[in-house]
Amino acid sequence: MSQNTFCSPRLYVEDYGIIENISGSVNFPGNNQLIIFNAKIPGINVSESAILNREIKFYLNYGSEDSVPYFVGYIKKANSTDVGMSITAYDSRCFIAGEYALKIDLTDDFNYDGHTIGQFLFKHIKDYINIEKDYIDLSLMNDTNPGIGLAGVRAENQTPYQIVLEAIKLALDDSDPFSIFDYEVGVNFSNKGTSLFFIRQKELDKANMTLSYGDGIVKYNYTKNPLPNRARVGATTVDFGSTNSPRITKEVSDMIQKNTINKAIPSRALYINEAIKAIVRARLEKYEINIQATKGHYLQLGNIIHLNVDEEIRGKHKLISKSVSFNERNVTLNLKLNTRPITIHNY
Repeated sequence: MSQNTFCSPRLYVEDYGIIENISGSVNFPGNNQLIIFNAKIPGINVSESAILNREIKFYLNYGSEDSVPYFVGYIKKANSTDVGMSITAYDSRCFIAGEYALKIDLTDDFNYDGHTIGQFLFKHIKDYINIEKDYIDLSLMNDTNPGIGLAGVRAENQTPYQIVLEAIKLALDDSDPFSIFDYEVGVNFSNKGTSLFFIRQKELDKANMTLSYGDGIVKYNYTKNPLPNRARVGATTVDFGSTNSPRITKEVSDMIQKNTINKAIPSRALYINEAIKAIVRARLEKYEINIQATKGHYLQLGNIIHLNVDEEIRGKHKLISKSVSFNERNVTLNLKLNTRPITIHNY
């Protein structure tokens, strides 16, 4: 960060007001994982139990004062010391995902047959989460295209988010078999709180930002991944292209919806079709690029960045994760880029 760049991180804690002179980090890990906020707060002397589950709004205020929060979440871990307190907060998906979420069963008697995943998420949050207050803003909730229904979906002791992430694997725009696009769960922070929505991965056409050594890049490194030409789903393998070249096999089971794999009467044709879609997406994993940058703090995951560098990675890449470390004097930004589509991981 330039010494002339305005920087004034600020934290608002529910019932405690605005806190300054803090240090910490915000990690946007991508892959549909929860966003994590860590901070050290000097001089605050409250019990850990008193601050747990409080809503926080963090303003990075990099370059100018933020009009909307950079992060909104809820404190789930706190540790008091003689000199202050450290906290960890997660975005509002912590109410439907992970160790803090209520787990549910989908049975023949209680299920969401007839609902899409968007309708399921909306109804579950409205009925079971937003009781005392709107922990998750539903104003942006939408559905995938094509919509994915939950007819026949059964689950035991799973979080709602696990159910959504499994079903969303079927939400593929495969109108072009060699240019297949996934959906992911988008998160938007505003003065209202946290909104969730489904977003289709972007094409590598129009860049949201250009980075170069003279403009934005402090340093970078990258690895080039071998392109797989064989997909494996359990005991089934599918070759991509000519079999004369050496086989590079990739296990793609985690990219395929589990009900496709676990059918009572497995279909080899269905396996092959889904494996081909998976290997086409996996072959876009050409590079893994890590950048320390001085701009791009407010880019959203999935945005397209053009790298203006004199190496083979010159060109457009997707932002797949980012992290920001901060104190009252400095901000450090790290970006991770790839040309690959979003990979769905259960949380």
